[in-house]
Amino acid sequence: MQESSEKRSDGLRSKNRRSSDQRLSLRKDRNTYHPFPEKVEHWVGTAAKYSNWIAAGAVAGMMFLTVSDVVLRLFRYPIPGAYELVGFLGALFVSFSLAYTSVQKGHIAVEFLVDKLKETARKVVEFTTTILCALLFGLVAWQSVLHANSLKVNGEVSLTIQVPLYPFMYGVAVGCALLTAVLFARCFVIIMKARVCEEPGVPLTGPQAE
Repeated sequence: MQESSEKRSDGLRSKNRRSSDQRLSLRKDRNTYHPFPEKVEHWVGTAAKYSNWIAAGAVAGMMFLTVSDVVLRLFRYPIPGAYELVGFLGALFVSFSLAYTSVQKGHIAVEFLVDKLKETARKVVEFTTTILCALLFGLVAWQSVLHANSLKVNGEVSLTIQVPLYPFMYGVAVGCALLTAVLFARCFVIIMKARVCEEPGVPLTGPQAE
């Protein structure tokens, strides 16, 4: 009789242990895996990578034009409008490199005060600054489109080689819009992290903990 009672007690303890392990496993899965934010970050990061290649091409074009113009000036054959073209390519380089630099967290950030705050306060500061930057560059992208439309309607061209200005302004708008998408995606990830309530002894691990 006593042996039967001990077996039932052992069975209950084993069942409770399995149930506890299952709940813990489910909790870990919820803390470590958020497929949709990861997909959003992946899509935006891929677009930012391609835009960075455009920026790299603009830098290569600037180098080629500058060197060619300097060399040809020695033979009294300067490239007409080289200064203007370098300026246009510089605008494309800066705008199309913004998003990828943000994805890589390459922008300068002064964090010696923020690091002294608690984790919750740091997340609030991070979310606030990120959403403000997203709104700012969204406004810049919108105004750039409006300005490009105005340049197109008025037929504005450069002074020397008469190149239309509006395509480059559209490029600036695209670069700023892509940066806006990166920042909004980051805000979304911060919100999803904040919704996860960690249990004692269950650390937040995986890609979302980075």
